[in-house]
Amino acid sequence: MRIVHILQGKAYPDSLNGVNKVVHWMATSQARLGHDVEVWGLIASMTLPQHHREYKLKLFPVSGLRVTLEHEIKEAIGLLELGTWVHFHCAYTPEFPTIAQLLKRRGFAYGITPHGLYASAGFKKCAWKKRLWIAVREGSYLRNAAWVQAIGASEVQEILKIAPGARVVLIPNCQQPLKARASAVPADAGRPLFGFCGRLAAHHKGLDYLIEGFAAYKAKGGTGELWLIGDGQDRIR
Repeated sequence: MRIVHILQGKAYPDSLNGVNKVVHWMATSQARLGHDVEVWGLIASMTLPQHHREYKLKLFPVSGLRVTLEHEIKEAIGLLELGTWVHFHCAYTPEFPTIAQLLKRRGFAYGITPHGLYASAGFKKCAWKKRLWIAVREGSYLRNAAWVQAIGASEVQEILKIAPGARVVLIPNCQQPLKARASAVPADAGRPLFGFCGRLAAHHKGLDYLIEGFAAYKAKGGTGELWLIGDGQDRIR
C-alpha cells in the first residue's frame, strides 16, 4: 500500500513539536511493515534534514497566499496513483483544504489527524478567528474526510460540534519504539513518583491541573515527587 503523510514541517523526530514526532514514527512503523511510505512537508526551507529515516521525505514550498498551491505540489498530486492513502496531520493549515479538494476531484480518500487542535483547549487563543476559519474553510474538509482521528474521548464530541456529520474515530496516540530504558525507581524508594515528559505548555497539556492536584496531594501529607521533563514556552529558566 502506498501512504502519503502531509504536514507542515520536516518530520524531525527530535523536535519539541509532537506532530513531527508522531509523523516520523508512524511513517517509520508503516515502512517496516512493508508499505511504500512518503512524507510531504510544507515548509519555507527546502533543505532536507539529516535525521535517519526509512521513508521518502519530500519538501514542498508554500505560496505567499497560503490558500493557493505552488506548482511542485500540484504536480506531485497529479502523479499519485489511485489507491494511494493520504493522511493530513494538524489543523489550521491553509493549504490542506485546497489539497483535499484536488484529491477529491481525482477520487482519492484521505484522513485527518488534528492532533488535539480542535479540542476546547485549542480555542482559548484566537477563538473567533479559528471558528470563522473552520466555518469558511475547514468544515467541509473535515466532513469529506474518510475519517478524522480523535486521540482522546472528549475530542470526539468536540470535533463533531464544529463539523457535524464528520466520521470521527477514536485512536489514542501510540508510543514510539524505545531506544533505551531508563532506570526504574528502586523498590525501596519509599515514595511514589509522578511524572510528565513532553512539551511544557501548561494549558494545552493540562500541566496547571497536574501541579494544582499535586499541591493538594502534598498538603494532605502525600510523600511522592513530581518530575516534569521537557522544554517549552512555560518552562521557568
